[in-house]
Amino acid sequence: MKKLFALLAVAFGVMSCQTDVNDFGANVGGEQDVNIVVSLPEATRANSAVGAFGNVDFDKYDIKYFFQVFDATNDENYKAIQTKVCDDKEVSFPVRLIAGRYYRFVVWAHLVDAEGHAHYTVGETLKDITLNEDCWVAMDDTRDAYTGVKTARFTGSSDIAIELTRPFAKLRVVTTDMLELLGVQPVSAVVAYSNDTKFYTSFDALAQTPANKDLTKTHNYEIKSYGETGAKKTLFADYFFAKDGDVVNFNIAVEMNDGKDAIEQSFTTAIPVKRNTLTTIEGNILTEGDDIKVIVDDKFEAENIIIEGEYTLTSDMQVDRPIVVLPGTEAVIDLNGFDIINTTASETFGEGEGIIAYGNLTIKGEGTVKGNTMAVWARGNNNATITIEGGNFEGCAEGYAKGGRSVVYASSGNVINIYGGTFKALAADKSSYADKTNGVYAAINVADNNGMINVYGGSFYKQNPAAPGTEPKAWNNAHPNGFLAEGYASVAEDDWYNIYYTGGVATIHALVKTVDELNAALANAEVTNILLAEGEFGTIVAKSNKTIVGTPNAKVDCVALNAASNFTLKNIKFDAANAKGSYNGDDKRIGWANIVSATQGFKTNGSPGGNIVIDGCTFTGTFANGGEAIAFTNQKRSNYSSVTIKNCTFDTVGAYYDIYGYYFGIDNFVIENNVFKSEVHPQAYPLYFGRYQSSNPIVIIGNTFETETSLENAVYLQAHGTSYTVSIDAYNNTFAN
Repeated sequence: MKKLFALLAVAFGVMSCQTDVNDFGANVGGEQDVNIVVSLPEATRANSAVGAFGNVDFDKYDIKYFFQVFDATNDENYKAIQTKVCDDKEVSFPVRLIAGRYYRFVVWAHLVDAEGHAHYTVGETLKDITLNEDCWVAMDDTRDAYTGVKTARFTGSSDIAIELTRPFAKLRVVTTDMLELLGVQPVSAVVAYSNDTKFYTSFDALAQTPANKDLTKTHNYEIKSYGETGAKKTLFADYFFAKDGDVVNFNIAVEMNDGKDAIEQSFTTAIPVKRNTLTTIEGNILTEGDDIKVIVDDKFEAENIIIEGEYTLTSDMQVDRPIVVLPGTEAVIDLNGFDIINTTASETFGEGEGIIAYGNLTIKGEGTVKGNTMAVWARGNNNATITIEGGNFEGCAEGYAKGGRSVVYASSGNVINIYGGTFKALAADKSSYADKTNGVYAAINVADNNGMINVYGGSFYKQNPAAPGTEPKAWNNAHPNGFLAEGYASVAEDDWYNIYYTGGVATIHALVKTVDELNAALANAEVTNILLAEGEFGTIVAKSNKTIVGTPNAKVDCVALNAASNFTLKNIKFDAANAKGSYNGDDKRIGWANIVSATQGFKTNGSPGGNIVIDGCTFTGTFANGGEAIAFTNQKRSNYSSVTIKNCTFDTVGAYYDIYGYYFGIDNFVIENNVFKSEVHPQAYPLYFGRYQSSNPIVIIGNTFETETSLENAVYLQAHGTSYTVSIDAYNNTFAN
């Protein structure tokens, strides 16, 4: 055996240790070799604070390292434990892993004597570590132990390093009055913990949490000398598993070598203890018993849960610290129906934030991310971008919105883009976002004018992303439309604000869910912009001065343009199977169906319709007996003043034409940026205009014809007699090869 402090750090792949490598099973295709490098932290404290490093004879003891690999998404899948016994402060473990997968690497290390005896018993997995009952002895630094866990994606390109920390708290009593005793020395002591102080007897190294509370303990022990000189001397030191927030109360009775009665002191003021921390009670304990103070010393920092690459949850993750994306790295989290929850507040890891990104992060899928304060925090130094595509995000629990908190938060210089999901401040019912008297309980917020959140979708509890009112005021002045992205609208529904894509219609006057609600909105002159929520609306008869916007779950069979003016259809998805017969169901042509139409049956005698816009609509499905997606026929030969069909997709089966016109004319007819890929009749055209009644050119610009090789094959145009000179103004169109 070697003296521990005489060693330098050992390079990767230490071979001087005795190694017990367990069988990992058959090699799976794609596995690669990697070294997991494990290192103990440096120890610099004086006296018993250094633990085993300074107070154990490493001619008699070695360190036994235990290493195990778990599937990061399912802790029931794991490899067998590997062990190494040596007195090196850095060792490595070879293991075969599959590149691209996420693993949890778990380490436990404790001391063993020459016969292999130890204070701890390790089970089949490192989730099961037990402190042996007869080993609970005070002033015994051979009980020192270390642990660590790291969640990481194996990239196949580098070794993975883990630095260990203490798995328990350490309590120490130090007297500062030895010089006043004139040579009298403490020789033994009895420490009795109070009945309300319980201790844990086992430890789960995967979850990094203790379990199984045992009875209170009493220690009778000889007071060791740690070579102290001067006024200070350590009277008591004890190791025990602890959770953040735990406290202890105890009494100490110290016997001196002068034969007098024991000196007693009681510490019943809930002394704080926590994992990986030394709590020292220091003062004139053996004389006046005054000037006593409690010192909580965080020696080591525990590791964050760091992720990189793609990560798909297969079970819930209850964590006690934030999940972190490091600067310069990228990660994708697919919630996959599961939850990430951190409601553990600690001095080391903050107030229970869920996910903190210093790099680039995408969150998608169904599931919940929950924290006490922020669920998601873009915290990088001008280099963090978070994309949220879905999920439920909760935070701002009551008691954690002290002066201002939000569920999703962008620090200065960082960007969050929200495309979907729900966002709820749990304490919003106590103090609404608009009323900041008792603090801000916001669903989303930014730190200052350099932070940015862009909302393209989602639902927000008691906060309208389209309204100013964020913190700070400079952000409001620069963004009068709040967080809402251009082309989207925020619609209030009970306590929620739901975001819909409207293609530029920023203000929605009515959200309708039924045919009756739609008809009422069409009849109300003050309602111009109508949003169709989830529901079936059958055939819509157009009214003047109306814009109707569709959502993905709205179902519209047909639209009768009638003689409406200033009428717009946006983002509506049509199914050709639901198309109705032309002429408003007249049996004369019931077999030939249209979806959007201005036909004789719909056209009224009188003024022609004007300014019709069909924007961003989608036509799919199969016509039962042929038909057209959009049709204009008017045997009374009244012209439409303006029709624009843009940004639409035509992808039907069994159509005669995509856009059809006969006996009609339009003064300003524009067909722009559409995609035509329908299976139209072999002898027909995507665009057919017969007996056209306008000498103004039809503008056909920026369209894609996937089934036609030229404009001549894509468009048919015929004038209505010699009174009209018809033409096409076409440019920037794309055709099939």
